[in-house]
Amino acid sequence: MSSIEKYSDRIANYVFNDMSLLERKQFEEDLLTDNELAEEYKRQVHMVDYLKSRSALEEMTSDPDMAEARRIVDEFYDSPEELNKESRPQPSKSIKVQRMLYPIIGVAAIFIGLVIYKISFLGPSNERLYNRHYKPLDASSFVYRGEQDQIDLKLREGLSFYLEGSYLESNVLFQELFQGYPNNPEAGLYFGLSRIALEEYEGAIRLLESHISNQTIYTTEAKWYLGLCHVKLDNNSEAELYFEDLSQIGGYYGKKSLEILKKLDR
Repeated sequence: MSSIEKYSDRIANYVFNDMSLLERKQFEEDLLTDNELAEEYKRQVHMVDYLKSRSALEEMTSDPDMAEARRIVDEFYDSPEELNKESRPQPSKSIKVQRMLYPIIGVAAIFIGLVIYKISFLGPSNERLYNRHYKPLDASSFVYRGEQDQIDLKLREGLSFYLEGSYLESNVLFQELFQGYPNNPEAGLYFGLSRIALEEYEGAIRLLESHISNQTIYTTEAKWYLGLCHVKLDNNSEAELYFEDLSQIGGYYGKKSLEILKKLDR
């Protein structure tokens, strides 16, 4: 995995203030200890500065000093040693270019550069929103039913596969359980969750909707993952229905649902 793939989403969340105070504090601490993260952060911010400068200059096509201004920007950003300097070079060849370049970079190009950066590194907003909030359901608090020994054995095995990320295996086991015991709430829920982990979102939606219709337990979890499936598929109106419902219950899912609703409204 490249540094861009490994760190870009986290860096973007920091740059665009899309982190909680705790997450921002952790990121800043990691910048001091993780050299690879620090280098990638510096590189991406440096590239944004370059894009801002070039984008602003493209608006000045009629100016006779355009070529000279572009050359100054390119020379500056092609110099790796400048990454560690707080000052900017003061070109002497054209006082007019110098006076013209920095105000433009400092005002108009900020917006242009950030938009280019966000498009380049974040990808589709719903994709990013899904990746930020999706994680496999923690089954550590799962309660086994003592009177259903055979079912419990298979559930334990399926959950073990699910928790270790072996989703093909968990999907097979939960499918068998669901077919044999369609009214078992755990089998239906984790069959749907295994389908999500395998990126079979349409199938997962059908299973989780069936779960909500037929069960009285784990409906909160089912609605959460249904909402995420619809986010992934860009079905914003359907996603909003589930997250609006969850936002009324408070707690972890209520708080996270409010966060997602704010992003979907943008």
